[in-house]
Parts: sequence; structure tokens; C-alpha cells
Amino acid sequence: MASDVMVSIIGEQTNPNGEINRIEMMTEGRVYEDKGVRYIEYDEQEALGTGYMRTQLSVAGGVISLVRQGQNTTHMVFAPGKKSYNTYYTPVGTMEMSIFPTLVHLEMGEEEGEVELEYQLELGGHYAGTNMLSLVYHKKTAAM
Repeated sequence: MASDVMVSIIGEQTNPNGEINRIEMMTEGRVYEDKGVRYIEYDEQEALGTGYMRTQLSVAGGVISLVRQGQNTTHMVFAPGKKSYNTYYTPVGTMEMSIFPTLVHLEMGEEEGEVELEYQLELGGHYAGTNMLSLVYHKKTAAM
């Protein structure tokens, strides 16, 4: 059974020059489980500068998969200590990317939970910086 939740998201990017770009947002989402895989789904809006985007985060066996679909589309896999290779699709073309997680932390319940990710990012084979994603959710109450 799916639970309607409020999702608080903090994203932080530190580029190779040490400059930090931080984004915070809150949105509605849902949490559910299917065949032993736990999912969080939510929509991101213009606040992130990406237009409309649907995000689905899934967890199975301690590995997190993050799929974003919209103007820019990507599928990232966060397995502790393992580098993964992906393709980043944009309106102007595709770019090869790789991520190396340095932190994968999750506590996911039906009504509340958190996911914390830190990872090194390479775009087109070049170091692009270090990213952090913090996602906290809690069951939506009638007053929200």
C-alpha cells in the first residue's frame, strides 16, 4: 500500500574550484513497496531550474537506484564503494557520466525515513565535483 508523504530535499554540489551550489525544496510524494523493493516517488518543479521532472528512488539490497525523467533524464545507481557508469540525456545531447558513492545511508519506513548520498561525479570522463543529496520524508497529515 502506498503512503502519501511530504519530501524535504537538499542537494549540494561542490565543483572542482570548491564553489558550492545548494538547493532546498519540499514537495509531495509517495512511498510504497513492490516485490521487496521500496520506492519513493516525487515531482520536482522549476525550483531546481530543470522544468518539470519526475524522480523515482528505489532501494533493494542496500543499493539505491535514482531515475529522473523530464527535460533532462538519467538513471544513477548508488552501490557502496562501487563506481557506476550512466548516460545523462539533455535537450542538447547526451553525456557520459560516472558516480562513485562515498556515503550511502538509508532508513526507510512506511511513514517516515531518510536517504543520504554523497558521491564524486565525472561528466564526459572529467571530474565535475562532489555532490550530496539528503532526502527526508514523513507521512502527510490531513492538515497539510
